[in-house]
Amino acid sequence: MRYYKQICFSLFFMFCGLLISAQEKNEEQVLLSDQSKFITLSQVNNNLLLASDRTASGNTNSVFIQQIGADNTIVSNIVAKTSDIKLFQNGNSNTIEIDESSKEINKLITQNGNNNSVIDFSFNPDISTNLELIQNGDNLTFERFGSNELSKNLKFNMSGNARTIIIRSF
Repeated sequence: MRYYKQICFSLFFMFCGLLISAQEKNEEQVLLSDQSKFITLSQVNNNLLLASDRTASGNTNSVFIQQIGADNTIVSNIVAKTSDIKLFQNGNSNTIEIDESSKEINKLITQNGNNNSVIDFSFNPDISTNLELIQNGDNLTFERFGSNELSKNLKFNMSGNARTIIIRSF
């Protein structure tokens, strides 16, 4: 009987210990979850404030660059009243070269792969231009020289390997 009480007593304390440790893990998970929610909420609030500041001022120019990989290069020379440029490179040895003068410029260029190239030269200060380009693959080349009313809004999705698009519009 005495041996039975000791076993029951030991099992009781082991069970209580498991409950306490499980509760501590839940509290840690809740703290991490709350912390990530706070960080996300802070980022959203900051983005909303930046967006409202941009709309209030009217003339904004922004360039966002994200590069993941080795030997990626970006050369950007933009002259515009307003511009919103987003450039993403995920891979190795990708290049983007932009030299543009326009009234308004919007660009979203994404390169996923290796040895991809974008060359974008355009000098027409009287029009607004939009370019959305996605390159998925290796050794893809996109070249645009000039812009006019027909080529001011372009969207391309390049996929595969060793392909080229050349646009000449004057």
